[in-house]
Amino acid sequence: MTAMRYTVCFVILALLLAAISCSNINPGMVSHKEFIGLQEFSVTSESTALETYTKGVIYVRENEGKHKGYHAEILAWYEVDPADWGGVRFEIPCGWEVIDVTSNYYNVNHISVWQSPFCDNLEKAQNMQWWQEVWVEGLGNGSLVIELNSTSSRANPWPGVLKVCVGVGSDERNGIRIINPDYQVIEVPLN
Repeated sequence: MTAMRYTVCFVILALLLAAISCSNINPGMVSHKEFIGLQEFSVTSESTALETYTKGVIYVRENEGKHKGYHAEILAWYEVDPADWGGVRFEIPCGWEVIDVTSNYYNVNHISVWQSPFCDNLEKAQNMQWWQEVWVEGLGNGSLVIELNSTSSRANPWPGVLKVCVGVGSDERNGIRIINPDYQVIEVPLN
């Protein structure tokens, strides 16, 4: 029953955010004209003894104005176990750019955005799928909104689909530290 409540809340929140971010809509009227896709996710650190998890939704719509292409938002709720040094990580592919990250967590230093320079070079980008990482570090729980825009200035390894890799947890096996041993690749079709 609780999972159903969360699912309904995620969908309602995603639809409200989509309605608010559309500037050409009259107040009080909701339009999904450019709404393309919605994909839920839930990733837990089940391969370890940690209690780290994240769950949420990714939705994509067409962009209007000077930024033609697509706009996506990742709405996530997370909890990071006190013993977890890996936290929660969202890997964003080449062809997409993180334009904003918002969290309700009191310590803003625990969220970092990392970029790889490889997507700027088409030859190197062919072997590099992920471009940016949004990493939630440190213990605690909260919510997170990651806003993305598609960009034509970087090579997209998966045309026609937005893939986001969501990983959680950490582990040490045979003396080797492993970050995010549990992960899920979420796909949202762009047509």
